[in-house]
Amino acid sequence: MQRHEPPPPRYCIVWRDPQQPDTPVRITHPAPAWLAEVMAEPMTEEKAMERLALDTLPAHVLAHRGNRPAFVFVPRDQVPTDRTFRDAWEMAA
Repeated sequence: MQRHEPPPPRYCIVWRDPQQPDTPVRITHPAPAWLAEVMAEPMTEEKAMERLALDTLPAHVLAHRGNRPAFVFVPRDQVPTDRTFRDAWEMAA
């Protein structure tokens, strides 16, 4: 039996730590195998990303209430692949 690689995720989580406002944004990508396993349950990729955020982001990031969100779900093709200036990346409101 031939094993098939799961497709790459379509989304990632872009987040900032409100307790460290001077640090660059962080990006969390789900592992394709994890995503395939979670989606084996009746779940959309969007719901899987919510689960990933709840399971991996620090509690203070999830609880943050401010003028700007502490995290957003972003299509992976909107995240720059050139990491030259990654310390300058910011989240748009």
